[in-house]
Amino acid sequence: MPITLCSDKAQEYFAEAQCTSDFTYTKVKLAIFCDGSVHDNPTQAEFNGIKRQDLDFLTGYKLFIFDYKQDLIEQVNFFKYLLD
Repeated sequence: MPITLCSDKAQEYFAEAQCTSDFTYTKVKLAIFCDGSVHDNPTQAEFNGIKRQDLDFLTGYKLFIFDYKQDLIEQVNFFKYLLD
């Protein structure tokens, strides 16, 4: 049975990991990030990796990242697959 979700929050700051998700679904502990070109910077990419790993480890939230370089329809379909 598919899960019907509505984002609980936008731009939620997770103090434990010192990072902010774009969208948060608290019911299923899911944090969504939308990565644009600023995330191509190697320093930013390394920072993101550390903070997001901390988010998963310290809070138990799972992450999904929409990347501007990837096909949006494929990403949405994969996201839907994960929720089914």
